[in-house]
Amino acid sequence: MAKFRLLPTLAVFVFFAFSAQASQTLILGHNSPPDGPHSIGAKIFAAELERLLPGRFRIDEKGGVTLGPEPDLWDAIRLGTIDLALITSISLAPQVPEIEILNLPFLFRDSDHAAKVLDGPIGQSLEAKLGKAGVVVLAWGELGFRHITTSGRPVRVPSDLAGLKIRIVPNPIYRQTFLALGADPVEMFLPDLYNALKEGVVDGEENPLLVFRANHLDDVQKYVSLTRHFYNPLIFMMNTDAFAALTGKEQAAIRAAAKAGAAATRDAVARYESRAIAALRSRGVEVIDTVDRDAFEKALAPLEPTFDKMFGAEQLQRIRETR
Repeated sequence: MAKFRLLPTLAVFVFFAFSAQASQTLILGHNSPPDGPHSIGAKIFAAELERLLPGRFRIDEKGGVTLGPEPDLWDAIRLGTIDLALITSISLAPQVPEIEILNLPFLFRDSDHAAKVLDGPIGQSLEAKLGKAGVVVLAWGELGFRHITTSGRPVRVPSDLAGLKIRIVPNPIYRQTFLALGADPVEMFLPDLYNALKEGVVDGEENPLLVFRANHLDDVQKYVSLTRHFYNPLIFMMNTDAFAALTGKEQAAIRAAAKAGAAATRDAVARYESRAIAALRSRGVEVIDTVDRDAFEKALAPLEPTFDKMFGAEQLQRIRETR
C-alpha cells in the first residue's frame, strides 16, 4: 500500500519539475520593419538567449506597426501587456523627463562618445529613473544619428529649411530645434510618414539612414543632407514584474542577451551608413555631405540657456567632455 501512496507524490514532483523548465514565451515589441535596427537587435537577442538557455524561452517578436507607435509600446511594457521592448529615448520624455537630455541637438560627437556616456554613470542614472517608471533597462543600443531629407531642394545651411514642412517625431525638443532652424515642424508617427511624403503633406523629414532605407523613404525623397543633428539610442527594456519573476540565472542570461543585441545594433549602424550612402546615390538620390554644421549649431545657440536650465549646465558639460 505504501508504494501506491508514493507514486502520486512522485508523479506530482516530476510534473512540476518538468513544468519549471518548460519553454516560456516572451513578447518583444518594437517599431522596426524586418531589416531595421530594432529587428536586427531583437533577432540577435533571441539567438543569444537560446544559446545561453536552450529551450527555456521563446521570443515572440512583434515589429513594424503591430503594436502601434512607441508611446503605445511604452504603455504596453509598463502594464505588462508585453514583456520586452526596444524603444528610443524620443518618446519617453512625457513619462521620464530626465531622459529628454539625450534628445538635445548636437550633443554627441559620434557613436563612440554616445556609447561611453550611456554605458557609464550618466546612463546608469537614467536607468534608475526608468526603473521607477516600471521597466528594467537591460542594455543601450543604437538607432544612429538623424539626417534631414527633402523632396524639393537640398539642405546645406539652416536657411535652406525656411518654410519647409518637416516631419518630426512628436517631441518638444525636436519641435524647438526645427523652429529655431526656420522650418515648419509637423509631428507625425512613422507609420504615416511614407504616404505623407508621397502626397506632399510634408516636404521632408529626418531619420537615421538605416531607418530611412528600411522604410523605403528614398522612394519619395530626392535629397539626403548628412546633418547628424540628433542621436538616437535604442533602449532594451523589460517589464519590472516579468524580470523579477525570473531566477537569478535567467535574469543574467536576459541581460547578457540584451547586451549582445545592443552591440549588434551599434555594429549594424557603423557598418551600414557608408553602404547606405552608396546605395542612395546609385538610386539617384543626392546625398549632401557638405552640410555647414557650424551654421546649424550657431542657429541653435539661442536655445542653450533653455537647455542649461532644463538639465543643468554641469550635467551637459559632463556629457560633452566625456572621453
